[in-house]
Amino acid sequence: MADPEHIQAAWRTLGGQLAELRQARGLTQQQFARLIYTSRSSVANVETGRQKVGRPFWTACDKALGTGETFTVGYDWIHEATLRERGLGGDLAERSPVLLAQAAGSPAGPLATGAGSGQEPIVVGLAGEALDLGTWAEQTNVGDMIIDALADAAQRLARDYLRRPALPVLNEAAAAYRRVSGLLRGGHQTLRQTRDLYVIAGQLLAFLSWVSSDIGQPGAAETHARAGWVMAEQAGHDPLRAIVLIARGKNAYWEGRFKDAADLAERGLECAPPTTARILLGSQLGDARQAVGDITGALEAQLP
Repeated sequence: MADPEHIQAAWRTLGGQLAELRQARGLTQQQFARLIYTSRSSVANVETGRQKVGRPFWTACDKALGTGETFTVGYDWIHEATLRERGLGGDLAERSPVLLAQAAGSPAGPLATGAGSGQEPIVVGLAGEALDLGTWAEQTNVGDMIIDALADAAQRLARDYLRRPALPVLNEAAAAYRRVSGLLRGGHQTLRQTRDLYVIAGQLLAFLSWVSSDIGQPGAAETHARAGWVMAEQAGHDPLRAIVLIARGKNAYWEGRFKDAADLAERGLECAPPTTARILLGSQLGDARQAVGDITGALEAQLP
């Protein structure tokens, strides 16, 4: 059932306010999307009123932009007004003048005054909370928005690891893995989405394996890598198989299991796409062969 015009107008107004405040903070749609763990297209559609999103999205916006509960309150009013239009009643009637003013763009309230505009958002913590909310909201019907956000998070963690201390990144990766695991265990997704979640889980497990090895936890590193291999097998995903074998090969090498490291690298080369993964696997194979005295094999492994 299509919403009446005044409800549609309220969605457009709330989205327009988001666009104005985002721009006032100097954020592009892409930058803001990363802050709240969603896609740029979703931000664009919400800002123009084309896409209606749930309360977790607006709560994340409030936290990322330091606007208290302004956007959340605006969403609550629209949601309640929609229920009343459909004869379902609601419990926000007594507060409707304030909510309507904020949803319709009244100059009153923290959104218009720019409350919190001088505060720097705590990006990692708030983004994590936003993703928690979005994940919770989609437990009963997994959406592509959260899957895209989790995939972006997995890739970003790998990049951040080069610039940040290991333990904080490890904690973030563990939290992201728990979110993916929760969605998989919930079982409320399509077959395509299940495969995507297996791939993301495998990437995170491979990353957890790599970092666990770096902080001196070889047992945990191997456990993560083996679980990552299960994800790769379930997804039937060769690039993920290669990534997991890179992690397992690293673990074997630093434990002095050079023959195992060479075998794992060779297996990885059989399934790795023509990317930097092949270069790293070739380097691992060369190092492992050199460690057992096979100098000729080591040179051959590292040839392009």
